[in-house]
Amino acid sequence: TQQRENKDIPEGGSKGVILLDPKQQDKAQEAFEKYIDSILDLLLPAVSPGIKNKLLDLYGKEEMLFMGPDENT
Repeated sequence: TQQRENKDIPEGGSKGVILLDPKQQDKAQEAFEKYIDSILDLLLPAVSPGIKNKLLDLYGKEEMLFMGPDENT
């Protein structure tokens, strides 16, 4: 049933979690934006020389990134 309901969501992959310090619980939006920004830094090629190394492509094909909630969240 789960596979039929979520037929467009790929199986497998990694999970990402953002854990905030107890004193920073009011900064969820800022933490999420920084989390997404860091993932984009890993995926996008460098445009400024010397800022980051060239991307290493081990697959030679496009990869899909699905950003969504996990079950029961």
